[in-house]
Amino acid sequence: MVTEEKIWEYLDGSLNESERGEVAYAIANDASVAALFNELNAINSLLASQYTDQPSMAFTENVMRSVRPRFEYTPPIKLSLMPLLVSAFPFLLVLTIVSVMLLNSHSNMSYSYHINTHFINVTKLLFILIDSVLLMLFIEQWLDSKRNRIV
Repeated sequence: MVTEEKIWEYLDGSLNESERGEVAYAIANDASVAALFNELNAINSLLASQYTDQPSMAFTENVMRSVRPRFEYTPPIKLSLMPLLVSAFPFLLVLTIVSVMLLNSHSNMSYSYHINTHFINVTKLLFILIDSVLLMLFIEQWLDSKRNRIV
């Protein structure tokens, strides 16, 4: 049985010798296959006769120039918080010392002891937090420098 796909392949010349002979025999001996072949051959010759316009050589460049973004992409800069934290650390230290001095200057209040202990606990936690952040940033910077040496 000769199918439409076989006839298209016959017209394209992509069949081997035995299949070409089979399709040629079917076209010669079967009127329905011959009619289908004539129809597909007419379509094939019509498609082959169509003139396709090809764009000019500068077409791609013109299109890309018109679509190109106005601003060039720049990769994001990795921000380091280490200088900011290092510069803020003395300020926090001075602020803590001044706060402790102010609390001690008002020690004649009856509840100053409770405020003082809470303040010292908060101060300890604040210093532990700041030291932890500084340690993490130091480790991050150290690992980045190790990666940069490897690459």
